[in-house]
Parts: sequence; C-alpha cells; structure tokens
Amino acid sequence: GLTSGWAYEINSICTGQWQVPFWWERLMEDPEFLNRINCRWEELRIGPFHNDSIMQFIDENISLMGNAISRNFVRWDILDTYVWPNNFIGTNYAQELYYLKTWITDRLNWMDDNLPGSSIDCTFLSENEFELNPTISVFPNPFKDNFFIDIQLSKPSSNILIELFDINGKKLLSKKLSAINNMVFSSVKNQEIAFLPRGLFLITVSIDDFQSTYKLIKL
Repeated sequence: GLTSGWAYEINSICTGQWQVPFWWERLMEDPEFLNRINCRWEELRIGPFHNDSIMQFIDENISLMGNAISRNFVRWDILDTYVWPNNFIGTNYAQELYYLKTWITDRLNWMDDNLPGSSIDCTFLSENEFELNPTISVFPNPFKDNFFIDIQLSKPSSNILIELFDINGKKLLSKKLSAINNMVFSSVKNQEIAFLPRGLFLITVSIDDFQSTYKLIKL
C-alpha cells in the first residue's frame, strides 16, 4: 500500500525477487534525462494526468460498467475477503473505490514532491518534441437524457469542431468552439439535439489537424 518509492528501486523493498534492468538506475544518474522527466511530468499534470482527469476517467468507467459491478461480486464473492496481494480489504465496493481514488491521489502528490530533476528550463517542449494528441472522453455512453464530451488539449486551439450524425449520415449538429487547456461540451446547452430518438449516433471531434469519431448510444 505504499504510495512512495520508485520502480527502479524495487530491489531495496523486495530483495532478490525482481530483476530490474541495470540501465534504469543509470538513466536516473543523467541530469538531462531527469530534467526532461520533470518537464514532461508537469506538462501531463495539467492535462491527462491532472487529478480531476484521472478521477473522471474512473467515474466514466464505473458508469460504463453499470450493473456489471454488482453481478461481478455475486459471481465472485471477494468483498471483505483477503485476496493476494491486495493491501486493503473493503467490506463493500464503495470502500474499495474510495481506497483506489485515495491511493492514486496520494501517489500523485508524492510524485509531485519527489520527482528528481528540474523543470526550470522546459523550452524544448515548445519544439513539439512531445506534442500530444488531444484526450477526448464521451460520457455517459450509453446515455438517457444528456451526454458530455471532455476535451483535454496539449495546446490552445480556436479550431474545435464537434459534429453529430445519425446512423444514415445525416448531420444533426455542427458546433465550432475554442479552448485554451480543456473544455467540456454539454448536450444540455444544445436544444437542436435535445430530443434525439433512441439509437446509435456518431460524434466526430476535429481539432486542428486531429480528428476522431466515437459511437454514441441513446437508451
């Protein structure tokens, strides 16, 4: 259950059980490598690795699983039971979920405070050396009344286009937006799609040169 420590030092915790490549430790002796790690970490922490982004990802998957969660524990009655190598034994699913979120938050905070290297000079990131594609999540999916599109950007964009099509290819919505860091599109604010019938739809999100299409189901 520790939230501290690094994988390359695992042999100091589990002596002799794991073979760690020798060059992991060698990399951690390179100041340039450490500085780049630090810069990269700070960049990710304001986007896909932000606490809110990670918690939202967890919540989206919980929503997606729906009743499968309770069916799982009917089939495998492991709540309030030790299962190797679990560190925490929850009496119910809510406690397990709380432990998961708390552990992740504590781990991220420890990494923020203990990551080696320096982020004083991260100018190399402006050279698009590590430019990320946008991170996009459509949830809940399937949905009943409203849905949302969470967009995490690696750089500001004034050319965000959201389009919704029915299964026959008819365009039902076309919305042009802009954002600096991240944004959430809500169907609640778009009356033209407030009364969609049940069925399968396609959402296309275009951001500058990036484009991705997602299936969306209304129940």
